[in-house]
Amino acid sequence: AVSEEGEATVLSVENESGSGTMKCYQVFSGIFIVYNHMTMDTCYQRVEPVSGFLQMNHCLRGCFEFELENGSRSFMGEGDLAVNDPEILTIVNSRFPLGEYEGITIMVELEPASKWLEENVPWADVNLFEMKKKLGIREAAFMVRASEKIHHIFDELYKVDERIRRSYTILKAVEMIIFLNLMAEEKREYLPRFSPAVADGTKAVHEYLINHPLERLTLAELSGKFHIAETSLKCCFKAIYGQTPGAFLRGERLKIGARLLLESPEMSIGEIALQAGYENPSKFARAFKMMFGETPLSYRHKGMTMT
Repeated sequence: AVSEEGEATVLSVENESGSGTMKCYQVFSGIFIVYNHMTMDTCYQRVEPVSGFLQMNHCLRGCFEFELENGSRSFMGEGDLAVNDPEILTIVNSRFPLGEYEGITIMVELEPASKWLEENVPWADVNLFEMKKKLGIREAAFMVRASEKIHHIFDELYKVDERIRRSYTILKAVEMIIFLNLMAEEKREYLPRFSPAVADGTKAVHEYLINHPLERLTLAELSGKFHIAETSLKCCFKAIYGQTPGAFLRGERLKIGARLLLESPEMSIGEIALQAGYENPSKFARAFKMMFGETPLSYRHKGMTMT
């Protein structure tokens, strides 16, 4: 369903996997910004490739997965920026493997955007057509990993005051283009690709770890169990879930400990540590504080007083 909301055109999508919205604003001639907010597994719809565009995607929350014509998959995680040419990089399917996604898409139509920049901000000294060449976007998406620079550019866009949205997004769009032009001069990095077997196998590993958080398996044992090379498993897991399998497993065990602290007041910290897969209560307490920002005792006390 398409509706109008002030200066924005809003596309609402819904299917058996959930729902979401895409809110689109025209920033200036040739530049459009889309706010994506999805709580679903996929909203893919086939779009015919168009020429003369650049597409920038920034992920605030969740993970965006896209599949290319050769079957390979790429994943964009929280804080990452990916830039592609929609005419060259043909996406045949896309998913949100964490069941949610929030991010911004900036569509740049090169011809009218170039004219606007030349007329309004000639001091920016940016040639969009040359920038596109320098980015080297052919069979993979140019990417900038999550960093303070990217956070600085996009953070305020997610919470900009409606009263200044138009003027502020113009400034931010110009800033983004200048930044990207600078990045094109530096060492280029592209979104890694994974085969269907690695991508699906990694998701199976994630599901297994959720269901068996206390089972002691090394990365080598996991890779052997699911027939994935260790390096591929580690890289793909981090691309989708934002952390290594080991870090994810530690988090799941600490969540068990946090639940027991509140639900089983009769258990000691040592007993809970054992139930959470830690033989040493001190190690459990240190890891717990690193994840939750307070000691197990403080967490229990605060939780008990709030109920």
